[in-house]
Amino acid sequence: MGETGIVREWHVEEGWGVIESRSVPGGCWVSFAAVKSERRDLVVGQDVEFEWESAEQDGFDFRALRVWPTGDSPVERPIDRTSRGMTMAAWDIDPETAERRRIDL
Repeated sequence: MGETGIVREWHVEEGWGVIESRSVPGGCWVSFAAVKSERRDLVVGQDVEFEWESAEQDGFDFRALRVWPTGDSPVERPIDRTSRGMTMAAWDIDPETAERRRIDL
């Protein structure tokens, strides 16, 4: 279980906001990537649970690691490496023939 807080601000187009809680005086900066719910956005005034770390982030002393709506369980998503237009690969090179074989990771 994480700390509890309330979303103080959320910038939809920029994908970040601030959570207010006694645990994080001055507010806790949060990125959309840290939101662990069905939707990757938050709503001002929403009750949330969150995990945080001490870190300087855009003028804040705290940064959220994971955030989810109060009463829900965090939703973890697998990393989709194809959505960025990138693939990961390695080359297997035969030491005798110098033949190359690509291995998609």
